[in-house]
Amino acid sequence: MKIVENVIECYGCGTFLDIKNINSQVKCPRCHSTIDIKNHSKEALIYAISALLLFLILPLYPLLTTNINGIQLYASITQTPIMLYQEGFFFVSVLIFFTIIFAPIFNSLIIIFTFFFKPKKTKHFLFRLYHITKEWGFIDIFMIGCVIAYIKMTNTFQNTHFEIGFYIMIIYLILFYLSNQKFDEKMILKG
Repeated sequence: MKIVENVIECYGCGTFLDIKNINSQVKCPRCHSTIDIKNHSKEALIYAISALLLFLILPLYPLLTTNINGIQLYASITQTPIMLYQEGFFFVSVLIFFTIIFAPIFNSLIIIFTFFFKPKKTKHFLFRLYHITKEWGFIDIFMIGCVIAYIKMTNTFQNTHFEIGFYIMIIYLILFYLSNQKFDEKMILKG
């Protein structure tokens, strides 16, 4: 598989266009739609660093707590794969670890790494790893699962509520998606 550096695909019709000498916009010759070309924005770096710092403090706080017969139970992002492993769900725990911890962290690290270093030998590997971590990071789905668990638990247990970790995770998700939105993945290849 060859990765082409100066080519962009039209979202309207699928035509591949050469963008070597174009800075911000190009008009598709087939469907005449305007395609914006992302610039390498330092905002992506700021969002990625902020998201990574929030992710590092996220395990310190529980996401959800409940009180069952006087026993306080809480769940955090790092406890989820551990508890699944302890219950005998090895494959599920590895999958959850990869999708809610490994992929988001490496996604942010690749964005940060690209700003400070110009990878030469590893640029194609980093490009593929960036796309894998971007597509396989399901922390947003995990968040929806927490909301569903909260709704189900409030029907059964009256003393169930979100903790500070849940709100930190919401801010993290916003920063994580902004960093991926502002990042131009072609910058990895231009190293």
